[in-house]
Amino acid sequence: MFFFDIPVVDFPGIAPIATVVARDNQRVANNVPTTIDITKLPQAVFVAYPGLDDAVPNDNRDDADTIQAVLNWVANQPTNVTIYIPEGVFDLAETLTVDRANITIKGAGTGRTVLQHSNGFKVGTRGLPDGETVFDSVNQEAYLFTLEPNANQVTLSNMTLTGPAIHGAVFSGRNQGLLLKNLEFNDFLWSAVRLFEVRDARIHDNIFVDAGGQADGDSGVTGGSIFATYLKDSEIYNNRISKSPEHEGNVYGIKGREFRNTRIYNNTIKTNFAIELPFENDHFVEIDHNYLNGAISIPKFGGGDTPEDGLSFHIHHNYFTQSYSLEWARNGAEVNHNVFVFDTDRDHGNLISNFGTEPAQGPTKFYNNLILNPGRGLVWHEGVYNNFSFYNNEVIANPTKTPRTDGLFGFNPKTDFSTIEIRDNLIRVNGTARPLMRNPASYRAVIKNNDLINIADVNDFENPNTGAPQGLLEPLSFRVGVNDEFLVDGAELRAGTNTTEMPIADSQSGASWSPTALLANWLRQVKQLFQA
Repeated sequence: MFFFDIPVVDFPGIAPIATVVARDNQRVANNVPTTIDITKLPQAVFVAYPGLDDAVPNDNRDDADTIQAVLNWVANQPTNVTIYIPEGVFDLAETLTVDRANITIKGAGTGRTVLQHSNGFKVGTRGLPDGETVFDSVNQEAYLFTLEPNANQVTLSNMTLTGPAIHGAVFSGRNQGLLLKNLEFNDFLWSAVRLFEVRDARIHDNIFVDAGGQADGDSGVTGGSIFATYLKDSEIYNNRISKSPEHEGNVYGIKGREFRNTRIYNNTIKTNFAIELPFENDHFVEIDHNYLNGAISIPKFGGGDTPEDGLSFHIHHNYFTQSYSLEWARNGAEVNHNVFVFDTDRDHGNLISNFGTEPAQGPTKFYNNLILNPGRGLVWHEGVYNNFSFYNNEVIANPTKTPRTDGLFGFNPKTDFSTIEIRDNLIRVNGTARPLMRNPASYRAVIKNNDLINIADVNDFENPNTGAPQGLLEPLSFRVGVNDEFLVDGAELRAGTNTTEMPIADSQSGASWSPTALLANWLRQVKQLFQA
C-alpha cells in the first residue's frame, strides 16, 4: 500500500481535544499541569528525572537534556500539554525528539525566544543531499526537532530557530496535523523544515532567511527552506522566504516531491528558485496569490498521470518578477490570471523554458496573463512538447539590455503543431521588430485572431480574424504576498495595507519597469517586522 492510499484513520494517537493553555499554577484533576515552563519545572518532572535542572536562558549551556526530559515526561501523561519556552536564548547540543501526539511547543515570540545549536552540535553537510524519496536517507539527528510517526497534531510556534552548522530546524515524518506558525527560521544548511509522508500540515505566518541551502558548493543539489516529500492535503501560506545578499550559494523557497491536494498561497518569496517540484506525479497543486522573485520549476520527468478529474498544477493570480519564470514541462497544467513584469536590464530567460526531452505531453493552457518586457522570449521547448495553448494574453515587449531578435515562441520542429494553439492574443513589440516564431516549422501551429504589432514575420503565416475578443478577457486586479501586502492592478503594483498603498510600478503599458522601489519597501517591511 502506498502512502497516499492510507486512510486518515490509520494514523494512531489523534485526540480530538484541542490544546488548552492555562496559567502556571493551574492543574487538571489528575494534578498534571496543562502548561509547563521549561525554566520552572513542576516537581513531578524532577521526581521522574532526578538530578535534572531547570533550563536557564542565556547561559551558553546545553538545555537539550531538560527540554527532552519534559517531552518524555509529557509523553506519559493523559492530558494535552503546552511546553512553554520563555524569552531568552537556549542552546541545544542534540536533537529534541517529539514522540507523542497533541503537544504544543510555544515560545514568547520570534526574536524573543531563540533556540540554537550549541558549538558541540555540528553535523556539517554529512548525509547531504538526502535521498529525497528514501525515508531512511534523512539524517534525523541533524535537526533541532524530530517528530516521530505518532507525533500527530503537534504545534510549534512563536520562536526563532537557527542552526548554521546543522541540516534544519524541524524534521517531521509519517505523521499528520503538523502546525508551524509564527516562527523565524534563520540560516540552515539544507532545509529548515523537512517533511516526509506528512498529511494535513499547515505552515503559515513564518519568516525564513537563508533557510534552504546547497549540499556541496555552487553545483550541488539544493534543499528548500521548506522541503516536503509526499505531502498531502496541506497548506503553505503567509510565509516570507528570502535569501540575504551576503549569503553564498543557492537558496530555494519551497521544494517538493509528489504533492497531492496541496495549496501554496499568499507567500512572498525572494530566493533563487521560489518553488521547485521537479519530478512526476504531482496532483492538484494550487499555486496562487504569491509574490515571486524567483522561478517556479516543475520540469524533468513532469509526465506521470494527468488526473482524470483535475489538474496537476493550477498556477494563477501570482506576480512574477524574473524573466526566467516557469521551468517546464508538465501534464495537465493551467497558468492563468498572472502578471509577469520583468526588469529590462535582467532579460536572461524565456518565460517558459523546457530543456531536453521529457515524457510530459501536456496539456498546458496559458491564458489571461499580462506579460511586460519578456527577455529571450515567451515560450521555448527544446524537445517535443505537444498540446500547448496560448490564448487571450497581453504581451508588451520593450527593448531590453541585450538586444533580442529571436522569435517569441520556440518549438521543436518535430512538434505535432496541430496541437499548438496561439490565438486571441494582443502582442506588441516596441523598438526593433521581433519574429513570432523561431523556425519555419512552427508556422504550422494553429495561429488565429491575434492582434500583432511590430512582428517581423507577420507575412509568413496565416492569422485569420475570427471576431473573437483579443487580449485579456478579464481585468487583472488582485492582492498577493504575505497577508495580501501587495495590490496588483494590471502592470501596476502597490505595496501597503488595504487603506494605505504606495505605487511601485508605472501602470502604463509599454513602460519600462524597475523593481528597485519595491525591493526597498519590502526590505523595510522585513526590518519593521523584526523590530516589532
